Amino acid sequence: MRTHIALIIAAPLLVMLAGCSTGSPSPTDAPSSPSATAQATTLEPCDLVTAAEASHLSGVTFGPGESEVTGTTAAGKRCTYGSQTKNVFFVQVASAASAADAQAQWTSEEAELDADIAQALPPGVNATTTKTDVSGLGDKAATGTVSQVIEGQTININVIYVLKGANLLAFGDTTVNAPAASVADLTTQAAISLARMP
Repeated sequence: MRTHIALIIAAPLLVMLAGCSTGSPSPTDAPSSPSATAQATTLEPCDLVTAAEASHLSGVTFGPGESEVTGTTAAGKRCTYGSQTKNVFFVQVASAASAADAQAQWTSEEAELDADIAQALPPGVNATTTKTDVSGLGDKAATGTVSQVIEGQTININVIYVLKGANLLAFGDTTVNAPAASVADLTTQAAISLARMP
């Protein structure tokens, strides 16, 4: 699952950077490595957080999401609302071979996220991800927040990621010069979205 968790914050950051400067990589160019326990997910991310829900959370109106497979093994899926705009909302799903595998990988994948974010940034730019564990949501949950000024533009990202059995659900809002959807609202939506998962 590392391929997918590592992209949760790095992918939307790359989408925003692509709009702010030239020569930035696309989300599919983000660093990743396949996981031995990853398997093709059957979850549909655009069904777990709908366009109407993403619009409500972000405070902007989104059309249908753009769905794509993710990772070097194409085992995960991502739904992106507002691609190439100043407000991008993304939903990412991935599956491990078992719930035990997903739990075992959580800590190491969360730690590697910081390295992936650092690689996604332009040379000389550093960003800190503030991560907070969330109790009572799925089998394990955490939020991540990034706020960074890049080339005079303030990039804000709020994301939540949750394990339920062998499945990972992550979604968040990435904005330029505007507040991102609140962590509290993302947490409320996560409970709704988890109810749609097996």
